[in-house]
Amino acid sequence: MNNTRKNRHGEKFQLALSSKKFELKSLLSIVLFVAALLFLIDGFYINAKAKYAQYLIADSWRHYMQTGEQKKPWPWADTYPVAKLEMYHNTQYVLAGASGRNLAFGPTHMLQTAALGSQGNAVVVGHRDTHFEVLKHAKEGDLIYVTSRNPVYSKEVITSNTPYISSPPYQPGLSDRDASKTISVANPYLKQAYRISSIEIVSEYNLNVLKSNRNDTSITLITCYPFDSISPKPSLRYVVKAKKI
Repeated sequence: MNNTRKNRHGEKFQLALSSKKFELKSLLSIVLFVAALLFLIDGFYINAKAKYAQYLIADSWRHYMQTGEQKKPWPWADTYPVAKLEMYHNTQYVLAGASGRNLAFGPTHMLQTAALGSQGNAVVVGHRDTHFEVLKHAKEGDLIYVTSRNPVYSKEVITSNTPYISSPPYQPGLSDRDASKTISVANPYLKQAYRISSIEIVSEYNLNVLKSNRNDTSITLITCYPFDSISPKPSLRYVVKAKKI
């Protein structure tokens, strides 16, 4: 009799234990599912925000190019576009100031480096999983196009005593003497081609990649590495250097 009772109690205990394990597994499965769902939603939100922001920045960029006035892409922004990058059938607008907040919306220019389009080394950084994901396709010899505002652009006609030969088409009604005194820059866009000269992987603490050579006009594009790392802050950097041709 006692053995029968013990067996029954043992069976009940096993059933209760199995039930608890099942509940625990179910709860764990739900938690993992919710976490994965939130992760996917967060990833979608980050990518959607990055892409939508580029449309607003593009409008601000056009205003800047035509007027020279720095226009915020949205009212609370503390940055503005300074250049346009074209590479691998992809267009990105570069924002001034490499802060974490700006990086969420586009590639950013490190202001302590040379201005984009000017002599020296202009450094641009971007996230590996959004705007600078295209850098995984980079190869030495590839071309990158940088458009910035022409520093000598003027809407007004500038007269000069220096002899000048205007390029076609000539303005009708102007004599050769008048034409030699008329200088007009009609295009505010300064588009330059750069050829990739090197690609390297360095430590995040390597500051040599920021060095500038005043005799060259170059750009350095930097993003985190590896591209597929699950770590939010990898310790390596993928560095693409290109020189103006």
